[in-house]
Amino acid sequence: MAHAKLHRQIMLDWIEDAISAGHPMPADAAICERFNFQSTELARTLLAELADAGKITVRGGYGPGREILLGRVRSGALSIAKPEPSITRVDPEVDAATAKIMAIVGRGRGTSPAPAAPPPPPSAASVAAPPAEKAPSMPNPADKKTISFVASGPVLEEIRRRTADGTSFNQAMQDLLADVMRASQPAASSGAVDLSALEAHALISELARRVTAGADPADLAAAEERAKEAEARAEAAEARLASIRAAMGAA
Repeated sequence: MAHAKLHRQIMLDWIEDAISAGHPMPADAAICERFNFQSTELARTLLAELADAGKITVRGGYGPGREILLGRVRSGALSIAKPEPSITRVDPEVDAATAKIMAIVGRGRGTSPAPAAPPPPPSAASVAAPPAEKAPSMPNPADKKTISFVASGPVLEEIRRRTADGTSFNQAMQDLLADVMRASQPAASSGAVDLSALEAHALISELARRVTAGADPADLAAAEERAKEAEARAEAAEARLASIRAAMGAA
């Protein structure tokens, strides 16, 4: 394994400082501690690389009596062979990182990398498409029609009875019409009146007739009396309105 250029320079400066100060040369253990090497072979290969570059000369091998000189000293210099680093342990994470780096280098050189493992199949929950939301149907304007009329007599009494619990007048009138329509269905084949074909005024008359069918005569008389009073008040109001209009026209 070739050492980094920075490590070689730091080691050379360390040797130069030791020689200048007259200190002993760094031992293998001190070199390993400073550079965080895991084996003494790495410390010795660092010195060997400096010796090969002509920066230092090592005498006395790698024992305690080792002597390190600056520069290449030919006379009496010992030829230093680079020690091969021994494998001390196997690190799976390092092996995985090395394999990944080699794969990247191989791609750059045109070498096909090892095929990656296929991704796991998606779960059934992710494959199933979400149910499509059904858009609400828009009401057809032709299916509705607003009809205005004046209720009086038994029809008005029935509407009041149906609205006594807080039901709106429109809902009460719709319920009343629905009840009448349901009551008329069985008799449709026997010549009964078809409510859907009646005009507004005829429809109200028919409703009044069906509501009052089978009612108590006393209740009917009271209802009719109230209807007459309501009609009299309406006629009086119309007369006053006519006189006001006439006065405004004369002015």
